[in-house]
Amino acid sequence: MTIATASASGSSSAPGSSRISSSSVGSSLAKKILTPVPCTIEVDGAVAKPKAFSLIVASVVKDMGLHLHVAHRAGEDPDKVHLVASPLGPLALGPQMPLVMAGRRLRGPGHVDTLASNFRVTFEEDRAYVLDGDTLKCRWVEVSAGPQLRLLVP
Repeated sequence: MTIATASASGSSSAPGSSRISSSSVGSSLAKKILTPVPCTIEVDGAVAKPKAFSLIVASVVKDMGLHLHVAHRAGEDPDKVHLVASPLGPLALGPQMPLVMAGRRLRGPGHVDTLASNFRVTFEEDRAYVLDGDTLKCRWVEVSAGPQLRLLVP
């Protein structure tokens, strides 16, 4: 997966790709990290209809750890990443954890759930997001499928 980011100050960084979070549905932390953030997502040239998202995940691996299978279609096409994005808030998104654990599609209106060659998330201003446990900040994030790695295992 190839990732590029940029901030309003002109600085850029790679890595950077997704906002991943989970927590108790009614907690203040859940409200803070799962309240939809104004942004646009353009997937392979098409703009998604919702104008705010609470969860954006991109992966080429199905199991993101702790048996989280949000990207349940990851690995289906080696030339694409699985993008899952939801506009739902914590009260609607939180109870769907059993679907995530079972590797099933999230329910509700406005979800993006697709295999993508590339996509771009553009925020209205610099925003913090999480990549592999690290918090990063940028104005936009662009993700595209990268070259396959071949591993030799003795």
